[in-house]
Amino acid sequence: MSYPPQANPHIETMFEASVSGRIFQGIPMGAISTFTLAIDTLYGTPLFVARRKSFSHIGIHVATLEAGKGARLGVFKMGADRLPAELIVDAGVADLTLAVSVEKALAPLILERGWYVPALVSDATGTAQLRSFQRAWSPWGWGSGLNIANQMYSKAQAYGALPDPFGVGAFGDYDTIYIGLREA
Repeated sequence: MSYPPQANPHIETMFEASVSGRIFQGIPMGAISTFTLAIDTLYGTPLFVARRKSFSHIGIHVATLEAGKGARLGVFKMGADRLPAELIVDAGVADLTLAVSVEKALAPLILERGWYVPALVSDATGTAQLRSFQRAWSPWGWGSGLNIANQMYSKAQAYGALPDPFGVGAFGDYDTIYIGLREA
């Protein structure tokens, strides 16, 4: 059987199916928990796009709101070394005061097949929803043990405009902040 060059029947085809208007996370996720955001910390999570897609919004799910606080959201391209690299879009600040699920419009964002890193930096210490990768797989490998997958990459970053490039950070041995893209 022959497959087109942009489809891999073993892993990537499960990422090809998606529905317009729905939130896309790009990675198999499991259990839900929460995570306390650290002020002035840039967090990124891996996203695989299996085919060219257009996205209309980027968003996060916040478990604890904070009046007058925000999260700056954006998307980075993953570099050849599989680390977050160049900034593709800085979507601006999502207000963490008004709603539990917050989104920022994109104009639209078209992503080609490949790896990306949705990211956020916040001036809040509220809690964000975490999702765990299915423990059998992580694009960033395993950290301190076979039951702990590296699911988030972070670094110190002053709250404000997202940096370009992402810069040097560290892997975290914890679940990932749920940052989703809404398919247009």
